Order: sequence, then structure tokens, then C-alpha cells
Amino acid sequence: MPTMKNFLQSSLNRSAVIILALVLMACVAVAAANWYQTRQRAASTSSTATPDTEYAQLQFVDGQEMNGTNVTLSADVNQPPAMLLPLKTISDFDATDSATTAVITTSRGPITLQLFAQQAPLTVANFVSLARAHFYDGLHIHRVEPGFVVQMGDPLTRDTTDPATLSTMGTGYPGYRLADEFGPGLSHDQAGIVSMANINADGNYPNSGGSQFFITLAPATYLDGRHAIFGQVTDGLDILEKLQVGDEIVGVAIK
Repeated sequence: MPTMKNFLQSSLNRSAVIILALVLMACVAVAAANWYQTRQRAASTSSTATPDTEYAQLQFVDGQEMNGTNVTLSADVNQPPAMLLPLKTISDFDATDSATTAVITTSRGPITLQLFAQQAPLTVANFVSLARAHFYDGLHIHRVEPGFVVQMGDPLTRDTTDPATLSTMGTGYPGYRLADEFGPGLSHDQAGIVSMANINADGNYPNSGGSQFFITLAPATYLDGRHAIFGQVTDGLDILEKLQVGDEIVGVAIK
């Protein structure tokens, strides 16, 4: 017959086992919750980009790409250096800085643009002036977002073809900034729309265009009123779709 001592010891052992089991169950529950949250975060970051996130990726502020998580305008950015550059308006361009056609010759082939000189005279004059000065010759594509845009025109890309280095670029300027110009009837409503990159996020930094521009690979009408459209691809969409980070702009011919 078990003694009182044995009985108490057995009870204590059972209690210890129960407590241990409860602790293990709690640990498993915490681990499961952490695993679920990790999976949710991973699913969120790998999901299809929304218009807002795609728009944010076009922006850069003070050397950082805007992605909605690494920049808080009020806390991290006082005044982007680009906003200290002189502002050019239409009066700063020669009257001959106008044209209706441009051909961007890339290392993968030519892309022909119709320029909207009537609807966007300032932005076209800026592009034509830079092209005639051979500003774009030898620059490299620094951003390709399949199904969204191809972006180019950063002077910092001239001396490198390394995709890893180029992917960090996108902050170069031609020595000035450009006033915004939103021509009537123009929309990012199809692939092949040519438009100015800028650092304007939600109205914080207007008039911040320069030399960089992007060409849409799909409709992106949520960019309307945010980026200045100045042209459209009329030939070479197949070339545009083949462009990769590191490809070269051999030259831009104005016709």
C-alpha cells in the first residue's frame, strides 16, 4: 500500500507534468502566432503592386527611393537638394527647341516618339534641348519595372553598366529643375506614354522634373496630373519591352 509520502510525491510529479505540458503548449501557440504573422507579412510584400505602391516607386527623395516604408516626408526629409536648383520655364528655352518626332536609339534598337509640342511645349522644349546637346548620349537604363515603366535619363548613369549600381540611381539632374506641365487631354492610358519623372509626392515637391523620363509598359492613369506627359511611342514598342537595366541610350535624334 502506498504511503502518504509516496502519494504526495506522485501528486507533485503529476502537477509538474501538467505545468510542463501547459508551458509547452503556450510556447507552441506563440511560435504558431509568430509564424502566421511572418507569412502574412511575406504575402503582403510579395503581392501584386497597387497603383499607390507603383506611383511611390517612381519617386525619389534626397537619394532614397520612395517605397512607403523607408521615408517619412515630415521626419526624414527637409528639402531635397534638387529643390535648390534653379527652375526653368518656357522663357528659358529657344523658340527652335520644338519638334514633333524623336528617335531614341538604344543598344537594342530604335524607339520612335511623337512629341506633344502643342499640349506640352515646355516639357518638349526641355527634352529637345537636352537631346540636341547630346545630353542623353551614353546614358544607361537604370530602372525597368515589367508591366509598369522603363525609366532613363539620369546623368549619373553615364559611367556604369552594372545593374546593381544602376538600380540604386535615379537622383541625377541636368543642373536645373523644370516646372510641371499637364497638357490638356493627355493621359497615361496605354503603353508607350512618355512622361517626366519627378520627386513630387502628394504635392510636397512640385516643379521637380529634370532630365529623367519614363515610358509606360501598360496603362497607368493614376499617374495623370502627377507626371508631365510629353510624347508617345509610335514605333519600337517591341524594343521598349526588351530593354533591361544597363542597356545604353546611344543617342536621341530630333526630327
